[in-house]
Amino acid sequence: MKYISFSIENFRGIKKLSIELPDIPKILTLVGLNESGKTTILEALNHFTYNTESLAPLDIKGYGIKDPNSLIPVSKKSNFNGSIVIRAMVAMDAADVAATNKHLASTGIKETSLTPQRFEIRQELKFADSVFSAASNTWNLQFQTRSGKSRVLKRAKAEEWKLAVAFLKERMPSLIYFPTFSLDFPEKIYLENAPSDEKKHQFYVKVIQDVLDSVGNGATVENHISRRLLSDKEHDRVPLDGTLLAISRAVSHSVFSAWDRVFNKPSVLKRVSVIGGVEENSKGLAPYLQFRIEDSDGFFLLSERSVGFRWFFSFLLLTQFRAYRQNSQKNSIFLFDEPASNLHPVAQTRLLECLPMLLDAGSVIYTTHSHHLINPDWLGYAYVVKNKGVGASIDPIQDHSETDISATPYSKFVHDHPDQSFFFKPVLDVLEYTPRLLDDVGPAIFLEGKSDFYAMRLALMRGSRKISLMPGSGAGTLDTLIRLYSGWGRQFSILLDSDAEGRLQKKRYEDIFGPLVKGRIFTYEDLNPELVKATIESLLDDQDKNDILNQFLPGVQKANKKALLNAMQQACASSSGFSFTDATQVRLLSVLDKLEQAAISA
Repeated sequence: MKYISFSIENFRGIKKLSIELPDIPKILTLVGLNESGKTTILEALNHFTYNTESLAPLDIKGYGIKDPNSLIPVSKKSNFNGSIVIRAMVAMDAADVAATNKHLASTGIKETSLTPQRFEIRQELKFADSVFSAASNTWNLQFQTRSGKSRVLKRAKAEEWKLAVAFLKERMPSLIYFPTFSLDFPEKIYLENAPSDEKKHQFYVKVIQDVLDSVGNGATVENHISRRLLSDKEHDRVPLDGTLLAISRAVSHSVFSAWDRVFNKPSVLKRVSVIGGVEENSKGLAPYLQFRIEDSDGFFLLSERSVGFRWFFSFLLLTQFRAYRQNSQKNSIFLFDEPASNLHPVAQTRLLECLPMLLDAGSVIYTTHSHHLINPDWLGYAYVVKNKGVGASIDPIQDHSETDISATPYSKFVHDHPDQSFFFKPVLDVLEYTPRLLDDVGPAIFLEGKSDFYAMRLALMRGSRKISLMPGSGAGTLDTLIRLYSGWGRQFSILLDSDAEGRLQKKRYEDIFGPLVKGRIFTYEDLNPELVKATIESLLDDQDKNDILNQFLPGVQKANKKALLNAMQQACASSSGFSFTDATQVRLLSVLDKLEQAAISA
């Protein structure tokens, strides 16, 4: 199971917006001004009923929404008679179908018509006179079943449908919301009989089990830690110490290797040490674990370290091991609100290197208004969040517009609203450009190398088109151009050779930039099926190759790649230029026409 998209209606300041998710785990950035509504979007996603995992047990101040009346749209608080609706489009794959059929078969259902499909889950909160009145959840999943002595499939009965939906609910991916917070990590994690905050300790027990799962030896908290802590047998002590040592090493490696990368220097902290003990309280014997941090001065509790380190430690412990959880779906969505706000700017920038580590467990959606937390490679999955009720006014008291939070794909927003650069200024700051320098930047075609550039330039000399040509220095060197033009919201297309390297680099660009290069990147063969394994030289007639060499390099007899490049370069610099044969000219202009159209329309 995986989420494909979410749409939100009438949730606080949101009238209506949608967020599309890629087919494979990616990192989505929500960028915008302060008070633009970025947090509201994450809160709406976190409020989705089928959120199978939550940080709510940690009792974070302000986490979650306990009163549905607080969700009423800001502009309609006086008399709201409508509904708050959150829709999720969910994809069910072949594994989900097989598992569901197996489960239903155990109840006597012999056959179903279930197939891999996408369906919508609709969560609705109804209000009358600004008071919450009712909630409903609707799955539009439909299928047929065959049971008993029946030989034909019939529409699933209500009880059969409920059995299937109840099973699929357990397979729903987790939505895990991390608000801006300084986590109050407990000094002791009670494995059983916690004296208070029992749900909080149960949450951390699952996290410790994730760490054990990462070690991969099949150990469990109950059998290999808790039971041994309670045991008075000496033979349990050595294996207990070994298990705690394995946890200590796994956490130390995760935390301090990442810490060293983020701060670009070895940490003065040495390692994490996990120790166990047992207390007695009104509930009985309570085994516990305690995390201690070692540095040159000795051991310290986590609560005795800096706010920044406590945030970083909690962030890594709660996320880095999540992918190892047994029997869990690998399509979780991590929701981060202004991550690393407790870290200094350089550390924020380097924290971005940690986010891709979470892609083994699922996608990441994070909000930011800081250019330190922008990665241009991720702009293909970025949204600009805007609140019409806030705008860019310096004095919000003077702005009386109605609240309306929107989320627009980055490339579309900067293309449609080039005059509103203040909403995506963090991105431009990263690119170290300001919009006024970009006013004359028009559509461009990015070419693999100089030979493509000079050949295409010669072809354009006989026409009147103004499309810009931008050469790289190889098939894999166009990343920077893609980042810059995407960041500016300018139009472009890409042409690569039809050889193995060209196809390889095309796939790499698509993997990195996703929607930013969708419909923009081509090999010669993509544009013309006859141009198999084509390079620019194969588009030139032999007559053109001989003529340009005779005219500009008369001493060279063989039309090799380097000689042709030198000749075409001189032809472009020459006042007399060079005219290709009509056949070559038609081939080159046909390619340019398609690339120009792709640049303009993509």
